[in-house]
Amino acid sequence: MWRGDDGRFHTIALPDPGEVFTDAALAAIEQVLAQAKSEDIAELVERRELAVVEYWDDRPVDGEAEAPFVDLTPPIGLFDRVVESLSELEAALAEVDPRWGLDVATALDDLVEAD
Repeated sequence: MWRGDDGRFHTIALPDPGEVFTDAALAAIEQVLAQAKSEDIAELVERRELAVVEYWDDRPVDGEAEAPFVDLTPPIGLFDRVVESLSELEAALAEVDPRWGLDVATALDDLVEAD
């Protein structure tokens, strides 16, 4: 994710949203998602997206600092936490580097929509 000079957030859609998760993390997340209510998942994604936006809104836009991230996708296997519940997933998502928080939340949402 990067912010443009106007402060807008940019992400690049991944062909496979599962790429940001390790195999073990993805398998665990898929089990958690299969057992959770869709409304609860949607609310979790919305809270994470809002938290990332609030984090970055509190910081000035620095085009020089953002430049290395323009058009950069999140690292493959970035999320490596094996979780057993929606609350554990949310806590683990809160620990993702804010630089990639929106990307991971978006990837999670894409996983949900793919099912």
